[in-house]
Amino acid sequence: MQLIVLSIIAGFSIPFFSFIFSSRILLFKSKMIQYVTASIFGFLLWFFLAMTFNIAWHNKWDILCGVLIILCAVWSNYWLGNLGGGFRINMLLKIAEQTRPVSLDEWMDLYGGLGMNAFLRDRLRTILIPWKIVEEHNGIITLTKERGYFFGWGMKVLYQLLQGSRRE
Repeated sequence: MQLIVLSIIAGFSIPFFSFIFSSRILLFKSKMIQYVTASIFGFLLWFFLAMTFNIAWHNKWDILCGVLIILCAVWSNYWLGNLGGGFRINMLLKIAEQTRPVSLDEWMDLYGGLGMNAFLRDRLRTILIPWKIVEEHNGIITLTKERGYFFGWGMKVLYQLLQGSRRE
């Protein structure tokens, strides 16, 4: 039980470490390196606290639960620092649902035509295209064969799992 409590404390420390690593003095070139470093420090804090308080590592279920709690904190910290993540998933779902390639304007209409032209273009050109999830040729957007279909399929499955058997 003590390992679980310490993992909760260490999990809450990860956003704090992320905040420290985003300061001007310790500013990392990449946000991803900042998240990874903050996560490593969270794990190290958990281990250090367990050693400091002389916690027994005998119960494998406490260890597993502690690791899962910290991993959940790592994932939450990433998404808290990257609020556009859900938006990108929705963008990817809209492309993956199409049976034919669509133009950028058609895609924005599919997304809801919310007047978000600049934001959509930015996310497309700075994230989805560089990550080779989507490609654009002559104004037509398609999922890439390497990663796009995999991520599109994965997002559909995740969306269905999260929807569950909810009735409308």
